[in-house]
Amino acid sequence: MATVHRSPLSSPRALVSGVLGLLGCATSQCPAAGIPEVVAYGGRQSYRLTDGRSEAIVVPSLGRVMRYGLVGGYNFLWNSKQTTFKSGEWKNWGGDKTWLAPQGDWAAYLGHGFPPDPVHDGTPHLARVLANGHLLMASQNSRAFGARLIREFWFDPSGDFIIKQTVEKTAGTPMMASLWNVTQIPPDIERVFVPLNADSPYSGGFYWFGGPNPTAEVAPLSPTLLRYRHTADASYKLGADSPVCAIAAVKAGVAFVERAPRPPGDYPEGASAAGFPVEVYNGGGAAGYTEMELLSPLRPLKPRDSFSQTLRWSLHELPAKDVAEEGVIAALEAKLLQPWEEPAAP
Repeated sequence: MATVHRSPLSSPRALVSGVLGLLGCATSQCPAAGIPEVVAYGGRQSYRLTDGRSEAIVVPSLGRVMRYGLVGGYNFLWNSKQTTFKSGEWKNWGGDKTWLAPQGDWAAYLGHGFPPDPVHDGTPHLARVLANGHLLMASQNSRAFGARLIREFWFDPSGDFIIKQTVEKTAGTPMMASLWNVTQIPPDIERVFVPLNADSPYSGGFYWFGGPNPTAEVAPLSPTLLRYRHTADASYKLGADSPVCAIAAVKAGVAFVERAPRPPGDYPEGASAAGFPVEVYNGGGAAGYTEMELLSPLRPLKPRDSFSQTLRWSLHELPAKDVAEEGVIAALEAKLLQPWEEPAAP
């Protein structure tokens, strides 16, 4: 488990830099209340955000959120134990990050289908605290995609942790793109729940991408809810044409819920009008993790265009610790289907 050490906000001047020309504030000018606190996480300079009940830690040198949970409690984000990587190897540190989809287009831009663009995932990001107390983190500009990724983090008055992710097209030819949020969670998560479309054209309400056939660990509880548990023996992936863009993970009676708006449009994967805003990847083998993935619809991008997707993260105490209890399942489904509300203006 990574150790968190706090340090004065004014110390890491290298990170509090002018990024993207966006309006912000010098460290000494930011308001005192709710300012992200500079800490050392796993030996790396990082930012801790908290509402007093829950906390998130963002590590700009990794370009990822590496901790989210109740203050002092379980970390719902998987952290890799690997400390060094070979040249060209995907620097999979764990945590939460944003990519551009479709992955099927990566070869045309990068010359390979995987790993992701190292500029977007693997190269240190710039970070600064804005005048409204939000934390802004941005990748460098990718020459391959002619685009950069910007993420803004804060807690809103409801206690939800907000991630506003934006792609900004800076150069190159027009493209179609989706914002692809990838959250890696530990293998000891008890269950993951995915809302299903009761009228889905897919058998069982979800699509199996490949790998081993579905097992008892991946099973619809009803026409509107799927339950999944990590398995270590193989890697596989599923997608759902969910009516909402939401997913939940449960550990020890606490649910970690991720939600985003679900506007109409085609998605990077799945049939037209039945694409997947929600996907789950089971990473088998020694590392062992699950990826909870939320995607935006595809949008056209030409130079100087941009679009955003906002996510809400929240933690909820469930009525019981037994994830099989009807009351627990009903509470989870209600949280997943909660109507989307835009975060309050700062």
